Amino acid sequence: MGATTALREEKVLNALGTREILRTHDAARILGVSECTVRRVFDKLQEKSVVVRVHGGVKLNEMGQSNYYFEDLSQRQAEEKRRIGVFASTFVNNGDNIFMDSGTTVQQMAIALADLFRKRELRNVQIFTNSLKNLNILKDLCEITLIGGLFRSKHQSFCGHLAEMLLSSLSFQKCFLGADGINLNQEDGVMTPDAFNAKMNYIVASRAHEVFLLADSTKFTHRSFIRYTTLDTVKIIITDLGLEENLCKKFSNQGPEIYRV
Repeated sequence: MGATTALREEKVLNALGTREILRTHDAARILGVSECTVRRVFDKLQEKSVVVRVHGGVKLNEMGQSNYYFEDLSQRQAEEKRRIGVFASTFVNNGDNIFMDSGTTVQQMAIALADLFRKRELRNVQIFTNSLKNLNILKDLCEITLIGGLFRSKHQSFCGHLAEMLLSSLSFQKCFLGADGINLNQEDGVMTPDAFNAKMNYIVASRAHEVFLLADSTKFTHRSFIRYTTLDTVKIIITDLGLEENLCKKFSNQGPEIYRV
């Protein structure tokens, strides 16, 4: 898929983050192309089960993105995710204002933070999250704000236009995000398989002073569906020892500092 096609698909999905149905004529205006071209973009997205066609346009296909099950994914690379989460928690300081996304690796960071709060080794941290899991882990231990909106039970998280509006009005000292794919080329960059999460993380990354990426080594050079940011916006990547040294150097040359734990 060429860069132009990928960019058009990304713009369509971003537009669908703010409305239930994207009409063909509106998409043509947003993309600056003909309605015939828009229909081809719609066809490609429908082939990937990301959208479904409706009269006059498309809407996001929630069923098509339902292969994500939080509990199943939390069992994959479980020990690696635990180590990454524990290490990530050491970057949180007293008085910080942070955002934590809804991924399974970031959940391990929430567990590690809970331990630090119980030991009184960390205090006065203001946490924002769209994750119901993170909320339940931390709610009795620190100040935590749930970013609400459309709840998706398979993800155990909230998303959608209301959540995006709130995030757009906030600023964070640090954000801790997950990824399904991390690539050297700018066209792919940091990716997720889910359009809702892509829009949320895109907003958060643009509103944070420091962006931390938490991802196990299987995510590197893996191409997922939609990019939400590029490597040059990421300050630190925390991964596991499975990432080979030569590949680690290639990614660090793009800007981020990489820790393997």
